[in-house]
Amino acid sequence: MAEDIGFLFPAGRFLHIVRDGRAVVCSMLGSGFGFDWASDFRTACFTWAHYVKKGLEFEAGTAAGRVLRVRHDLLVQSPERVMDEVHAFLGEMPATKCAEFLKTKRINSSYDNATPDDIRKSKDTGRLHEKPWESWSSSMQRIFEDVAGEMQQQIGCGQE
Repeated sequence: MAEDIGFLFPAGRFLHIVRDGRAVVCSMLGSGFGFDWASDFRTACFTWAHYVKKGLEFEAGTAAGRVLRVRHDLLVQSPERVMDEVHAFLGEMPATKCAEFLKTKRINSSYDNATPDDIRKSKDTGRLHEKPWESWSSSMQRIFEDVAGEMQQQIGCGQE
């Protein structure tokens, strides 16, 4: 769909926000949604890797130079710096309220959901730095690496 939007808006700029695949997989599996990608670990890993690959292809393809990749972890750690980059890329004046919002709110979080409607509720920003994948079994770690490890490396996440 991104290519179609890029074609419709030839001067449009795009933000490609990428997030550590391990965090996304944990979020997907904790979402409470009734889809395979929300209940099957391997499918969640594949789904994340598939869409990151599509985003990278869009970055390199028809929208080359029109896409800014934003790492979610850096957005959380340094919202002022990242939002300054975003505003500059978009040709907009910096707006400090954007960084302030990001410091105090979690956007579209799937953590702590008992029902799918809970995704709309405010979440504790203190949990942003948790790493629930550290409790994955060695089998789960191997599956993630086999299915999504290449994409994880390409976006530069999880290099700690």
